[in-house]
Amino acid sequence: MAAPIPWLDEDADAPFPTASTAMRDPDGLLAAGGDLSHRRLLNAYRRGIFPWFSEGQPILWWSPDPRIVFRTSAVRLSRRFRRQLRESPWRVRADTAFDAVVMACASAPRRGQSGTWITTEMREAYCRLHRLGHAHSVEVFDGDTLVGGIYGVAVGRMFFGESMFSGCPGGSKVALSGLAHRLAEWKWPLIDAQVENAHLVRMGAESWPRDAFLEAVADLTAFDEPRAQSVLDSLLATSTLDTLLGSVVLPYLADLGDRWARGVATVAEEHFASSVVRGRLLGLARGWGRGLGPRIVLACAPGEQHDLGLIAFGLALRGRGWRIVYLGPDAPLDTVEESCRRLQPRLVVLSAVSARRVRPVVDQLRELATHQRLALGGAAAASSVAESDGVLLLTDGPIAEAARVTRLAGDGAPFDRQPGT
Repeated sequence: MAAPIPWLDEDADAPFPTASTAMRDPDGLLAAGGDLSHRRLLNAYRRGIFPWFSEGQPILWWSPDPRIVFRTSAVRLSRRFRRQLRESPWRVRADTAFDAVVMACASAPRRGQSGTWITTEMREAYCRLHRLGHAHSVEVFDGDTLVGGIYGVAVGRMFFGESMFSGCPGGSKVALSGLAHRLAEWKWPLIDAQVENAHLVRMGAESWPRDAFLEAVADLTAFDEPRAQSVLDSLLATSTLDTLLGSVVLPYLADLGDRWARGVATVAEEHFASSVVRGRLLGLARGWGRGLGPRIVLACAPGEQHDLGLIAFGLALRGRGWRIVYLGPDAPLDTVEESCRRLQPRLVVLSAVSARRVRPVVDQLRELATHQRLALGGAAAASSVAESDGVLLLTDGPIAEAARVTRLAGDGAPFDRQPGT
């Protein structure tokens, strides 16, 4: 009699069974149950496990043996197809139509399949991962028409492919090739393709023993600071500021903060964020106080040392024409008030990761809000000062709030104290 399949409980951080306990028939079935929260999904991918189930089934988790893998330097396109592409108007983009790619993958007919495993629950889970910066898509467009695409999950230097589609012949080939080309430039060596089919093999996919695959995944998802610096520098050189912040830096910091709070992030990762990432962002901030736009004062509450989110907010504002006066971490309220008297800024933003940093200065902030437009970000937005009239609450991400603050300033309207409006 076959052993029962382990059932996952509601704890998203609960460990998965070891891959060696997966069933042989069906190949790789490891566990059932749980949920598709971003934490559980990322935990699964770090261990070479992925969800795959049909409508009406429980969530099923897999780690097949062997595993199908692409080397990013060895994805093959036929000579004939490459010649055709030289005359093609197709253009390859990344992360511009993630939801559309997932929907197209779910709708694409598959040989031997009567339905789709990309259920509504799966679509919602991966779109959520995309919004958090962990899932990505590569799209192929003919003008404004989406003709191919691929999506998957990035963890460390490992890309886990989930699905791809062709709206026109060859569309998925171009998407996969474009993904592999960019990953190879970044020194990401592998793309997980999960299970074998003839199409993948023709394009260069290899069959790896599960143990070898899992060893590679453990190495590629472990933190490597020199490689992380190299990737960060490449992104700084090739990405727009909003893309860099919204798709890379801020999702990385949110994930790191979550894992640090749970005790699963390393000191090396924290150092990389607080030192290297912060240094690179401040390098982008040079000259952000110059210009003719409205002036804004940014400061962390007294005692608050974590200012990466505030720096990102300032960079997003700088890109929208603001002049930034940056008082930095652990800013005394007397210094903030003096800057207001001297500079007459359009807005003052006080940020804190911990609400306890705000409590000792609540009365000063209420007084400041009587004669200076004040905004509170992070945990500060949940403090009792937020109840004061005229205080703007910054509760969305830095880019969204930079756009909102800019819109309000441009309209000349009074700042609305309600979050996210």
